[in-house]
Parts: sequence; C-alpha cells; structure tokens
Amino acid sequence: MSRCTPSPGAVRRSLRGWAAGLAALALLACGDGAGPESGFTLAVRVHLLEESTVVSLDATLTDDEVFMLIAGVNDVWAQADITWEIEAIVRERAQNGIDYARALVGEIPFSGSLIRSVLPTDRLLRGGGGWNVFLVRDLGGFIGGIYLVDVPAAVAAELDPEGVRDLRDAAPRILAHELGHSLGLPHVPCTEVGNLMAPGCPAQDRTRLEADQAEQARAQARTGRPLGS
Repeated sequence: MSRCTPSPGAVRRSLRGWAAGLAALALLACGDGAGPESGFTLAVRVHLLEESTVVSLDATLTDDEVFMLIAGVNDVWAQADITWEIEAIVRERAQNGIDYARALVGEIPFSGSLIRSVLPTDRLLRGGGGWNVFLVRDLGGFIGGIYLVDVPAAVAAELDPEGVRDLRDAAPRILAHELGHSLGLPHVPCTEVGNLMAPGCPAQDRTRLEADQAEQARAQARTGRPLGS
C-alpha cells in the first residue's frame, strides 16, 4: 500500500488554511463589531428652549445637567446595548409662547400639535444623522413627554407631571421612554413586573424591557435614524 507524503510547502499552505478557518469561525461566534453584540452609539442633539415671556418654556438646565440627564437615559438603555451620545447642545428661542401659556391655564387644548408649534426646527439634526431632543421647563402636568414622529423629535420636561425636578430618576426615565418611541416601540400594558413603555405604570421596575422590545429597538438603531425620519 502506498503512502503520500506532502511536501513542506503543502503542509505550510494547509496550516495557513486551517488557521484562517478557525479565525473565521471565531469571528462568526463573537460578531464582527457591526451587529448588536457590539452595541449602537446614536448621536443626539439636545435643544434647550428659551422664551422670556413664558416661564414654563424656559429650560434652566446647565450643560453639566444635560450630560447628567443623558447619562441617566444611557443607564436605562444599556440593557439594549444602545448608547446616546450628545452631538451638540443648542439654546433656541421657543415659538408660539402665547398659545402655550394659554394652554397651560386651560384656555385652549393642550395637544401634540400645540407642542409642535412651539419647536424651532431650523437647527434640527437632519438627514438621518441622529436624534433630536427638545427640553422645556414644564409640560403643565398634562404629560411627562411626547415623541413627535413627524418632526421627528422627543420632547421632555425638567419637571415631572407632579412638578418635581428629579434629574436622576424621573426625568431620565421619562426621556428614555420617549426615545423608546423613536426606536419604534409602542406603549404596552402595565404589569406587575413593570416596563419602560408602560405609561403611568406604578410597578416597581419602570425601566425594564423585554428581550423582543430590545431587539426591535436595536433594529431601528441599526438604520441610524429615528422612526419617522
């Protein structure tokens, strides 16, 4: 019976091919850095509204407080491997302050269209380049925040619906909820365990996401743009 003995060159080529195959298998197992395993970093431009005649529109946050707020949002979204990175903080004069003041005292309806009319839109981060967040002082206790899909932008207040200024708990949780809408997540019913997307839920954990919610959010993050953009 004959036996074939490979040449030294053939042995080296075979070893190189074997090593390349192992490397490819390792890459498949660990991810190539482009998928959800490595997470997503999303740019966000923060707009602080200013309106000298309507105190409720005057955002009083300092830059450091804005960074604190977004850090709290990131604590919530870490469970989905999503990080929001501030692209810029801009201060802009609010529009339609008179109607906003009238809505706060019940003279006209407080609505999404009214909030939309307050927002200046000439400095939006556009073209799929990232997300926009508008911060005001107070939304009158009517809502904690809102996502306006046709702008698109998330709007949130320094004061929670009870009028408390809590930048370490309520404010980041509410903004994280609105950004959840920007990632395609709808409201869900309140359950005993709680959920970030359950509005007004008194459950113990109001920041948790189910695995399918996290994956849906990552799918939108993968596009590099918010819902509606």
